[in-house]
Amino acid sequence: MVKVKLYDFRECSDLRKQKICIYSKEDFLRIVQGGIWEAEKKPFRDEDSLRFIREIDHAEFVGGDDWYSIVTPFGRTNVTALCGGTRYALTLLDNSRRGIYTDISRFGGYGEDIWGRLADVSVDIRIAYDIAEIDRHYPELPIQTDYVIENYPCGGKEIEVYVRKDSIDGVHFKEGKYYMGYWLGEFEYKWYKDVGGLISTAEKLVQEAGKRYHYPPMELTVDDFAGTLEQQYANAFGEMRYLSEKQYLECLKLPEERYQAELGKLRQTEEYREYRFMSETCRIRCFLSEVPGEPHVKYPVNLLIKTEPGGKSVMYEVCSVKYPTYSETIMYNDIVTFSQRKDRVFGLVLDTETFAKGADTLKYALWGFRNYDSTVELYDGIRVLEEFLKEVKQPYESGDLYVKYEDFQNGAEVMREERVDKND
Repeated sequence: MVKVKLYDFRECSDLRKQKICIYSKEDFLRIVQGGIWEAEKKPFRDEDSLRFIREIDHAEFVGGDDWYSIVTPFGRTNVTALCGGTRYALTLLDNSRRGIYTDISRFGGYGEDIWGRLADVSVDIRIAYDIAEIDRHYPELPIQTDYVIENYPCGGKEIEVYVRKDSIDGVHFKEGKYYMGYWLGEFEYKWYKDVGGLISTAEKLVQEAGKRYHYPPMELTVDDFAGTLEQQYANAFGEMRYLSEKQYLECLKLPEERYQAELGKLRQTEEYREYRFMSETCRIRCFLSEVPGEPHVKYPVNLLIKTEPGGKSVMYEVCSVKYPTYSETIMYNDIVTFSQRKDRVFGLVLDTETFAKGADTLKYALWGFRNYDSTVELYDGIRVLEEFLKEVKQPYESGDLYVKYEDFQNGAEVMREERVDKND
């Protein structure tokens, strides 16, 4: 059986007291060197070790007083020539017999075949894992077999839980034991559970940026702003949208009399009047110091904060289109349409697909926008986080901030909305 002890390396001043050693490839050589000086012990002579040597390397010890030499299908050599997976397994076996947990969190390890064999030996294989090294987006340990966590954090206490591939995610109690799947849900980063951390990180990044000059915004009409975008995206704004539909009609190659009739119909549509209204009334206040760079990731994260007339603010995450350009991120968030609503909406575009780095993901903020009263404001640089703090900190402190997120209930995906309690 493979047993895992979770620990925090940052809080351990003396690993020896915890009986933990951090695995390195030199550990095997240390065991071999001990055998040289204490040859009567003849390391790796137990049945479990011999099994690994036989089944993985198809090798045997020479025997007699020469405990150091082995014979393989390729001829006679020494024990240090064993393959990496065998040396890894033998080291874990040796440490486990001495009651030592081997920290493998900083080592890539070997494949499923090794773990399957380790789980089947006559002693418990003791593994340590630094919780800081657990992937917060995909919280699964690189142990490719069923195992036991001796001190899994759950419900404010530590429990022994059996981790099984065929178990459902989440801890459940069955026949006197706790079970769970390979997904370690307690270590998954959920941004909506860490609003205070997002605020603290944004404050830290703003403070580190230091004082800067502020400059007045450039005032643009919707059509002016559309002219700064690629032509294929500019038609999302005002008159440019109408021109796009006019070009569409031209592509149909209609007779002149029918073309004029169809064009007249377009000008009477509610959609045309709506976009003309936006074009004439919406103002864009551009605080951008430069044209924002295009995201590098496949699906950038859009984090939006909607403030309703009554003062309630709702923060939620939106996935973008695939590999968007700067213009597409604007179109997808539909900032001009937002500006006609009564709600105020603030959003920032993050050049990352997940919050895998926790609150530090805010470092990847590319640009931000705010929509209110037929006005759109655009920001870049550290000012994105300054404006983020303006939107989120006050409702967070007053208890008016809510988060909306996807959750699963009975196998179905549902949207949840809950108030953020800063004291949690």
